[in-house]
Amino acid sequence: MKILLVGANRITAELAKRLAQHEHEVSLIGTDKTMCDKILTETDIEVIVGDYTDIDFLEQNIDIKGRDVIVVATGSDEINLLVSILMKCLGAKKILTIASDSRIARALRSVGIEVLEYATTIASLLEAMIEGKRMTVDMVEAVGTEYKLISYMVSEDDKFVGKKLSELKVPTDIKILAVFDGNELRTDLENIVLKPGTVLLILARREHVKHIRELLESTVS
Repeated sequence: MKILLVGANRITAELAKRLAQHEHEVSLIGTDKTMCDKILTETDIEVIVGDYTDIDFLEQNIDIKGRDVIVVATGSDEINLLVSILMKCLGAKKILTIASDSRIARALRSVGIEVLEYATTIASLLEAMIEGKRMTVDMVEAVGTEYKLISYMVSEDDKFVGKKLSELKVPTDIKILAVFDGNELRTDLENIVLKPGTVLLILARREHVKHIRELLESTVS
């Protein structure tokens, strides 16, 4: 699969590594030459330094129509909106975009662009979305010094399958932030029924990370 990453930062750097390991043909375009050079030394992908908000530059230097997926993750919602629209105008087949502002996310979806609103989990979840699968995801990013943001995929043999999320009485130092149900990232958690393949986005203390399954199952009567 031919994939273009827009933006040079730790999220796209991590995503580039993961996708390249799965033998995808990955390219990245960024404006920060220092970060681009760093990514180039850490990955075996094509790295382009240039202005991705310049439609003439994009037309002249990148085969947009030839990419199967374009991931827009620049670190700015406003720039992500602009770049996504430019990519769509240039004939992009599929665009995945980060947006933390719900208004921008709504605007993107209104023109048929897929959006993920939680940037801290983007590397793992975008990899799953790009490859058309839902997968168990390991730790993705540190949050402060005491906590980790992780995602956990519910499996068929988990004791809490079929339970409502609100029925799980998790410890106070573990917080379920959102749920990816296979179609959308949901934050209205009260009535969500846990099914195999559901991905839970969880904020937990570092010492609990390796024991998330046991801790979740311990809440089931």
